Amino acid sequence: MDAPKEIRDYWAALYPGMRTTEENRRRARLLGFDAIDHVVLPAEAWEAYHEPLLEALSGRENLHAALVEIGRERQMIRRYNKYFGYALHVLKRCSTVG
Repeated sequence: MDAPKEIRDYWAALYPGMRTTEENRRRARLLGFDAIDHVVLPAEAWEAYHEPLLEALSGRENLHAALVEIGRERQMIRRYNKYFGYALHVLKRCSTVG
């Protein structure tokens, strides 16, 4: 399933190194690792990350730009979270590279 242009553009600007799971698997192989498994963290993990961050930053007007960007990120996540997520990959060094 292809992600909508809005979210692809958002992440390309904010985090150009973001890759798909398949791209990460290929990259790991090129670096000498077999991808054993991966898990995508649940959507609730985003809120668990953002809530304490926003609480820690609240009332700090000098960090206004950061608060605005975090708010925008939360909107994008809520709107498009079925297209991306944080993934943890389990890798094992393989005997051959490539």
